[in-house]
Amino acid sequence: MEQLTTQQMQEIIAGNELLLGTEQYPNLLRTDSGEIVKFFYPKSRLSTSTFFPKAKVFADNGLRLKKLQVTAPLTKRVAYCATLKMYLVIYDRIPGKDLRMWDEEGNGAALQGLQKYLAELHRKGVMFRGIHLGNVLMDDEGRYALVDISGLSCKSKPLSLWQRMRNLINLLGVEDDQKILLSYGLSQFVAGYCIAAGLDKSDIAYLDRKLSWRLGQDIDALRTLEL
Repeated sequence: MEQLTTQQMQEIIAGNELLLGTEQYPNLLRTDSGEIVKFFYPKSRLSTSTFFPKAKVFADNGLRLKKLQVTAPLTKRVAYCATLKMYLVIYDRIPGKDLRMWDEEGNGAALQGLQKYLAELHRKGVMFRGIHLGNVLMDDEGRYALVDISGLSCKSKPLSLWQRMRNLINLLGVEDDQKILLSYGLSQFVAGYCIAAGLDKSDIAYLDRKLSWRLGQDIDALRTLEL
């Protein structure tokens, strides 16, 4: 991993466009050439990120996803500034808008396609614990991509039913996205996922029980699939 001085890190921050965060603690920058600079800040207490920095995990996950033919950031540079306690990764911007932005534009097809995309990720063994509508992109051609991939793991086989249930809860339980998902139809979304994933009746019944209990509402559209 590249080691940066305080001056070098400050020059990177000052010389690029701030997209998210503050000048003191930036989250995302954009370079003149269209690259994205993403920052990570280690926790003060001992954690897994102490031994496996999220910037390195982010870079490694990009390579794993490429092998699975899943579009995601491919890191060109990983660096750390010990004095400022900042990590960064640099990668080329991925075309597209996140699904929250597509919803604001009234594009319901983005969520419909997400059902199939999520099922395909699960088939490939991708467990995206930090998934929400703000870190899934779709371009004008309807092609999806993942961003903010540090909270992601790749299994050697398709996800188990329990893992699928957990990941659906991760997505459906995001407070910022609940209004969007409810407007689209929470039950309709889960039913579309089950069809795309090719789940059998017993698996669907399991998801119906677990999701209804965890989300506090019936997933009505699943009842028809269970018949």
